[in-house]
Amino acid sequence: MEQASSARDALSKAVYGRTFTWLVNKINDSLAYTDDSYKNSSVIGLLDIYGFEVFQQNSFEQFCINYCNEKLQQLFIELTLKAGGWEPVQYFNNKIICDLVEEKFKGIISILKLEETVGGHAHFVTHKLADPKTRKVMSREEFRLLHYAGDVNYNVNGFLDKNNDLLFRNLKEVMCMSENKILTQCFNREELTDKKRPDTAATQFKSSLAKLMEILMSKEPSYVRCIKPNDSKQAGRFDEVLIRHQVKYLGLMENLRVRRAGFAYRRRYEIFLQRYKSLCPNTWPNWQGKQSEGVSTLVKHLGYKPEEYKMGRSKIFIRFPKTLFATEDALETRKHSLATKLQSGWKGYRQRCNYQKLRCAGRVRTDLHLAGQQDQRLSSDDSYKNSSVIGLLDIYGFEVFQQNSFEQFCINYCNEKLQQLFIELTLKSEQEEYEAEGITWEPVQYFNNKIICDLVEEKFKGIISILAATQFKSSLAKLMEILMSKEPSYVRCIKPNDSKQAGRFDEVLIRHQVKYLGLMENLRGKQSEGVSTLVKHLGYKPEEYKMGRSKIFIRFPKTLFATEDALETRKHSLATKLQSGWKGYRQRCNYQKLRCAAVLIQAWWRGVLARRRAQRRRQAADTIRRFIKGFIYRHRERCPENEYFLDYVRYSFIMKLHRNLPKNTSEHLRKMCMENMIRSYCKKISPEWKHQMKQKAVASDLFKDKKDNYPQSVPKLFVSTRLNGEEINPKVLQALGSEKMKYGVSVIKYDRNGYRARPRQLLLTGNSAIIAEEGKLKQRIEYEALKGISVSSLSDGLFVLHVASTDNKQKGKEGVIDFTPGSELLVAKAKNGHLAVTAPRLNSR
Repeated sequence: MEQASSARDALSKAVYGRTFTWLVNKINDSLAYTDDSYKNSSVIGLLDIYGFEVFQQNSFEQFCINYCNEKLQQLFIELTLKAGGWEPVQYFNNKIICDLVEEKFKGIISILKLEETVGGHAHFVTHKLADPKTRKVMSREEFRLLHYAGDVNYNVNGFLDKNNDLLFRNLKEVMCMSENKILTQCFNREELTDKKRPDTAATQFKSSLAKLMEILMSKEPSYVRCIKPNDSKQAGRFDEVLIRHQVKYLGLMENLRVRRAGFAYRRRYEIFLQRYKSLCPNTWPNWQGKQSEGVSTLVKHLGYKPEEYKMGRSKIFIRFPKTLFATEDALETRKHSLATKLQSGWKGYRQRCNYQKLRCAGRVRTDLHLAGQQDQRLSSDDSYKNSSVIGLLDIYGFEVFQQNSFEQFCINYCNEKLQQLFIELTLKSEQEEYEAEGITWEPVQYFNNKIICDLVEEKFKGIISILAATQFKSSLAKLMEILMSKEPSYVRCIKPNDSKQAGRFDEVLIRHQVKYLGLMENLRGKQSEGVSTLVKHLGYKPEEYKMGRSKIFIRFPKTLFATEDALETRKHSLATKLQSGWKGYRQRCNYQKLRCAAVLIQAWWRGVLARRRAQRRRQAADTIRRFIKGFIYRHRERCPENEYFLDYVRYSFIMKLHRNLPKNTSEHLRKMCMENMIRSYCKKISPEWKHQMKQKAVASDLFKDKKDNYPQSVPKLFVSTRLNGEEINPKVLQALGSEKMKYGVSVIKYDRNGYRARPRQLLLTGNSAIIAEEGKLKQRIEYEALKGISVSSLSDGLFVLHVASTDNKQKGKEGVIDFTPGSELLVAKAKNGHLAVTAPRLNSR
C-alpha cells in the first residue's frame, strides 16, 4: 500500500509539473514575436521568488528554496559587489555554501543521489558534529546549514523519497497511450527507450537553476529587495532588529559601501550632456562634436576638480554628491533665465507680427487733398451712404533738429493739436463712463497743452496770425473737425534712443515721451479703478489701505501676506482650469478622430453586409432561373440547361427513398451495396497498401485461430526486413553455389557458449538454414536434422532452432533459456548459467 501511494503521488506530481511546463511553453510561444522587425527589440523580464523559508520543521522543499536563494545571492555578489568597487570592501561571499550544496561528488545534491553521508564542513552541522549546547536543540534526525541569511535545521525524514523519481516506466507508457492530447504532448515516447537512470528531483532542480543563472548572467538585472517589517504581520509596526538583520544578510550595506568607495553618480555622455548643456555657452543650444568632448568642455566650464570626476569610455563618473547637487542648483537657476529668454523671444515674435500688420496697414498715408476728393466721390455714390469707413492717419512725431525751421514748426504745431485732441477725447470718455456708472469723477492732474496751442493759433496774437500762415491752420482745423466726429483709436510710437541703435533704450528719453504724450494720465484713471475694484473684492478694510494718485498704500503686512496666500491658492485653480481646458480640447480632438474612424468602419462594414446580401440574392436568383430553365428542358437530353434540375430530382428521389425504407430491407440489396463499396474501396487503394492487404490475407490463413497473439498483430503493418541480393556479401552467394536462396533476414544470434550476442544473417534455401557472417558461412542446419522451432509466450522476438545434441556438425553444447515476464525487454546471462530473457507478456485472447 505504501508503494502504491508513493507511485500515485509521483504520477500526480509528474502530471502537474509537466502540464504546468507545457502551459508556460505555450504562453511563451504565443507571446514570441513572429515579425522579423522585432528581433532586435528589448525585452523586460520579471523574476519573482520567495525569500528564505525557516519553519519549525524544514524538509526537502525548504532545502531547494533556500538553495535557490543562495544562488541568487551569489549572482548578486558577482554582478554588483565584485564588479563595482575600486577599493576593497569586506562582505560575506556565500560561494562556500553553494559549493557545499552543489559540488560534484561531494555536495549534498550528489550525496543525496548516491544516498551517502556528508563529511566535515564549516557550514554543515549534525547532532554528532555539534557542540554540547547545539545538541540540546537539534535532534538526531536533523542537520543544520549555516546560510548567509541565518542557520536552518532540516529534517532528513522523507528526504530520499522526495528526491528520487518514483515514476515507473509502465506509468509513463500509460500516459503516452492516453487519449488526452495534452498528456501525450507532456510525456514523450522517447523516454520509454531511454535506458539511463532518471535524474533525481534535486539534480533536476539544480539543472533548472543553472539555466536560470545563465540567462540572468547574460542580462542587465535590476533588484527590488523586499524587507519584512515584522514577524506578526501587523501594519505600521517595524522590528528594528529584524530589519537590521535582513539589511545585513541581503548585502545592501556592502552595496552602499561599494558605491561610496567608488563614484556614486554614473551617466552616459549623451544623457549628461543633454541635461546640463545649457550651463555652458559652448555647448548650448547644440553641440556638434563628439559627446565625450562636449562633456569635457561642460565640466571644465563648471569648474569640476580632477579628483571629483573621471571620464570613462561611454560614461562620466562623479565621486561626491555635493558636486552633483551644485550642478543641479546651477541648472535650476539657469532654467529661470532660459524661461525669460524664451518669453522674450516669443513676445518679440508676436510684436514683430503685429508690427508687420500695422506697417502694411499704415502704407496708406493720409493726404487731406486726396481724402477730400475721395469723400466727394463716395458722397456722390448713394450705395456708400450707410457704409462704415475706417481711416488711417499716420503722422510724424515731434521733430527737434540742430537747425529747426518753418517745416518743424508746422509739424510740431500739428502734434500739439493732436495731443490736445487726445486729452480731450480721453478725459471726456472717462468722465462720461463714470457718470453713466454713477461713480464720482475725481480730477486727475495732467499737463494741458491748450496754452501752447493758444500761443500758436490765437487770433491777432498768435504766431500764425503774425506769420500769416492761415492755410496750414485751416487745413488742420478741418482735420480736427473730422477726428472729433469719429471714434479714434491711438497707436503711440516711443522713440528708444536718439542714435538709432538697435537694442538700446534711453530711459530718460522714454520717460519724457511717456510724460508729454499723456500716457500716464490715461493709465491712472483705468488702473486706479481696477485696483479699487480688486481691494473691494478682497475685503480690505478702509483703515488697511489708502489710494494715491499712482500708488496704493497698505498699512499692515498681514494684509499683504493674506493677499499673497490668496494668489498662491488662485494659481493652482488657474493651473487646474488651464489643464482641464487643454485636456478637454485634447479629448475632444481624440473623440472627433475616434468618431470619424467609427463612422468610417461602420460605413465599410455596412457596405460589406450589403454586398453579401446582394451576392446571396444574386445566387438565389441564378438558382431559381436555373431550376425554371431546367424544368422547361426536362424532357430533352442531359445538357447544361437541365443538368441542375435533373440532379435535384434524382437527389430528392433517393433521399425520399432513404427516409421511407421498409423495415425489412432486402438482403440482396445489402449484398449489392457491400460489393459496390468493396469495389469502390479497391479502386482507391495504392499498390503498396494492396500488397500489405495480400500479406495480411496470407497471414490470416496461416495464424488465425492458431496463434494467441494474432488478433493484436492484425493492426500492425508488415515491415520489409527481407534482405535482397545487394545486401548479401558476394562471397556468401558464391559459397552457396547452385543453391537458390528463398529468404534472407538480419538476426542476432546468442552463442550457447557464454550467450554472447552476435549480429548474423539468416539465409533459407530449399534444403537448409544457413547462418552467415560478412563473407563466411558460420553454420548450416539441414532441415532433416532440425528437430523443431519454438517461440515463447512473451513479446521478445526470439525463436529457437532445436537440433540433436548428437549431431557432430553443430558446434557447442546444450543450453537452457529461462523466460520471465517483465516490464521491458532484457536478454542476459543469469547467475545459474542459463540465458535469462525478460519481456512483457503477450495479451491472450
